[in-house]
Amino acid sequence: MPTIAVEFVSRSTRDRVRDDEEKRRDYLAAGIKEYWVIDRFARAMTVYREGAEAASKVVAAADGAYRTPLLPGLEVPLTRLFALADVWKRPKTKKDQPQ
Repeated sequence: MPTIAVEFVSRSTRDRVRDDEEKRRDYLAAGIKEYWVIDRFARAMTVYREGAEAASKVVAAADGAYRTPLLPGLEVPLTRLFALADVWKRPKTKKDQPQ
């Protein structure tokens, strides 16, 4: 079982709701300890942590870095992460090709 699940939010509102609400419930119910929702459009990273009584929510500053107690020594530089996400291009698929 993975300890951390990470989602990059899609542009559509439907996908945002699914990533932030539905998947959060599913992952935490499955025993994931942390669920990271990275939203490059809102420039935010929200972390949901499994708790003894309820899940907690942490919003990491877009110009900072995130450190998780689950992986000591890991630091996620959010400024760099968002910069890379801004230039990422989705690979073309067959459905993107002209008919």
